[in-house]
Amino acid sequence: MKMSKSWCLFGTGRMMPFYRSLIEKFGETVAIFCDNDQAKWGQSIGGIVVVSPAELVTKDVDILISCNAESEIEEELLGLGIKRDRIYDYSRLLRYYIALRDDSLNMRKYHFGAKNSIILDAYDGVGYGGMELWSYRVAEELDRRGQQVMVIGSDSQLKQDKWEHLIRRLDYKTMESEDYWSPIEKIVDFLKDQLPFILINNWSDRVLAAALILKKQYPDLVHIISIVHFDARFMYRRIRCFYDEMDSILCVSKKICGVLHEDYGVPQEKLCYHINFIDKAEGKCENNRKKDEPLRIGWGARMEIDQKRADLLPALIGQLDAAGLRYRMELAGEGAYREILSQWVSDNGKQDHIILHGHIPTDEMKDFWKRQDIYINLSEFEGGSLAMLEAMAGGAVPVVTDVSGTRDVLENIDPELIKPIGDISAIGSEIIRLGNDEKRRRELSARCCERVATECRFDKYVDDLEGMIEQSRRAGAVS
Repeated sequence: MKMSKSWCLFGTGRMMPFYRSLIEKFGETVAIFCDNDQAKWGQSIGGIVVVSPAELVTKDVDILISCNAESEIEEELLGLGIKRDRIYDYSRLLRYYIALRDDSLNMRKYHFGAKNSIILDAYDGVGYGGMELWSYRVAEELDRRGQQVMVIGSDSQLKQDKWEHLIRRLDYKTMESEDYWSPIEKIVDFLKDQLPFILINNWSDRVLAAALILKKQYPDLVHIISIVHFDARFMYRRIRCFYDEMDSILCVSKKICGVLHEDYGVPQEKLCYHINFIDKAEGKCENNRKKDEPLRIGWGARMEIDQKRADLLPALIGQLDAAGLRYRMELAGEGAYREILSQWVSDNGKQDHIILHGHIPTDEMKDFWKRQDIYINLSEFEGGSLAMLEAMAGGAVPVVTDVSGTRDVLENIDPELIKPIGDISAIGSEIIRLGNDEKRRRELSARCCERVATECRFDKYVDDLEGMIEQSRRAGAVS
C-alpha cells in the first residue's frame, strides 16, 4: 500500500535541509515550512513559504519536527489542538518509511537454517568509542561460549586486529554516497542471509529499521534486544516508538529505566537495568604516590564541545593553577577541540603539566588509568560512563558531573564526588580538596576498586545478557 502525504517542516535552521531530503527522497512533497521565529513568517525559503505555528491548525499537512527541540515543539503543537497522529519526529518518520518500504520489498524464497545468529550493531560508530568496544567485547565472549555471533561494522571504521574475525564490514562509503535511505535497503539484503537472528541494537537507527522491515515479513525469525547506552531524548523517543517490536530493553542506568517507564510509557516488564562491565579490577587500590609527587589527574573521552564539554578544561586548569595545586593532567582522546586546547596549553606555557596524548589504544588504557589519582568527566549527558568504571578499577577517584549512571555507582561511596552539570568551580574545588587530603583520597580509591570489582564483573554481565537472549528464543523468536 503506497501512502502519500503533504508535509510541513517545523524548524528552518541548519537541520532543515537534511529533513527535507528525507521526505523528498521517497517521493513526497514539502508544502510549507513553520518556525517560531516571527521574523521568518511570510518569507519564502527555496520557493516554500514559512508560516506561524497557529496557522498549522487549518493546514492539511502532517508536521515533521526538523530540529532538535522535538519534545518542546510536540508539546506546543498539542497545545494548539493539533492531533498527535499528525506530528512526526525522526523516529516516527522512520516508522513511516518502514511502512512505505516493506510492502514493496521483493522477498525471495529463502531456506532458513538453524543459524541462531546473534548480531550486534556498530555500523555508525568510528571504531573505538564506548559503544563499539562494548559490542566487540560482548561478541568475543558470546563467541567463546559457542554462540554464532557477528558485529555489523563498516569499512570506514578503524581495523580491530583482536576482533576483526567477528566483524562484518559493509561498504559504508558506497552506501553513504547515495542517499540516507539506501543503506537501509542494503542492510536488509545483508540481514536476509542471516535469518533467523536476534539483533542486539546499540545505536544504529538504520540497522534497527532494516531488522524491523524483515520482522514485518518474518515476525518469528527476527527478534530485537535494545541496549540504551545514552541518557538522551532522541533515544527515549526512539524506544517509545518501537518498544512493541522489542523483546527487552537493557538500560545502563537506573535513571534511564525510570525515564523510559515514567515519562515515555514503556512497560516495566520490558525494562532491565544492569551496571556496565569492565575488565577485572586491579591496580593501586592502596595508592602508591609518594608525598613529593604531583597529583595525577586523568581525562579519557572524545575531545569535543558537544556532550563532553572539552571547552571547559581551560577554566578548570586555570582554577587548579590559581590554587597552587601541584598536579599533572593527562588527556586521552581525539576530537575537534584537541587542536584548540593544544594551542591554548602552548600559548599559556602549561606544557610541563598538561599532556595531550590523543588516541590511546584500548589495550593501553588500563595502564593509563592505573597511573591516575583522579578521573574527571565534565559531560552534559552520558548513559553510564564506561571510562569512569575503568578509571575506578585502576584506583582513580572520580570527580564527575551529575549525569546518568554516576549516582548508581558513587552515591554510596561519596556523593560529594558528584557535582552539578557545568559547575566547573565545584569540580575544581573537589579536586583541590582531594589533592590536599591524602588519607581521604586513599580510602576512596580503595572503595572505588572494591565497588567495580564486585559489581562490574564481565562474566556476570554476559551471563545476564545470555539469559535475555535465551528468553527471546523461548518466546519463539529463534528456535
